[in-house]
Amino acid sequence: QIPVLLVDGNEVAIHKVTEAALVAALSGKRSAAFFDLDNTLIRGSSLFLLARGLKDYGFFTTRDFTNFFWKQLKFVVVGKEHLGDQDRIKELVLKIAAGHSLSKLEKLADELVRTELLPKIYEPSLSIAQEHIAQGREVWIVTASPQRLAQFLARALGLTGAIGSQAEVVDDLFTGEIIGKPVHGKVKAEEISKLAREKNFNLADCYAYSDSCDDLPMLEIVGHASVVNGDRKLRAIAKKRGWAVYDFRKLRHIRKYGLHAAVTAVLGLAARALRRR
Repeated sequence: QIPVLLVDGNEVAIHKVTEAALVAALSGKRSAAFFDLDNTLIRGSSLFLLARGLKDYGFFTTRDFTNFFWKQLKFVVVGKEHLGDQDRIKELVLKIAAGHSLSKLEKLADELVRTELLPKIYEPSLSIAQEHIAQGREVWIVTASPQRLAQFLARALGLTGAIGSQAEVVDDLFTGEIIGKPVHGKVKAEEISKLAREKNFNLADCYAYSDSCDDLPMLEIVGHASVVNGDRKLRAIAKKRGWAVYDFRKLRHIRKYGLHAAVTAVLGLAARALRRR
């Protein structure tokens, strides 16, 4: 326990850190681990889960949600996000949020994280993140999803923080636009490099985890890259480069079991979606 506020010599506020974190801070040797969100820390798409939660509050129609549903199904079963699908989902989420107040959505954020995101956490991925924290590293979520949502999730998981896309807010209202570029592909690497300069991280000592070959720039700028639930192309790259590979998906071999298993997965997801209507 380190006193962070003293009044007349008495500890008024304290902060708990691990011994490893304290040693790292005092030595000046700082490093971090960066985790992609979708299909790396959580099963499926965070944007879909956000949309599902917002639907319960009447933000959009069942027809819109059905469109989300089929994109999510493809992501879960095939294990690869399609950038066109994700861009359309992102645009729809922004359109839906437009005109709503930041304060209103932030009041919902804690509940959406608790009901929609936390149940989808890959526990083995979270364990890896927690081990990094125990060893004195900062742990950051890096995602194209809205930064505010990712920050709420990071806080709930006990992680350091989050880097995400910035939704524009004017006079407490969402405009439906993004400030700058979505945090995807090369932009993830740029944002990590920017944070590393601010925090004095040595990227050669840092770690990164992702499922998609679209995140190669993010994986290539750190000294320790790992693939989690990777797509076929990324697994092949990892094998050539000697990167660690993890697979925590229950449905990763679904195509081996034929149509019956695929139909079962479809019906299970459909049933959950219909129960929320």
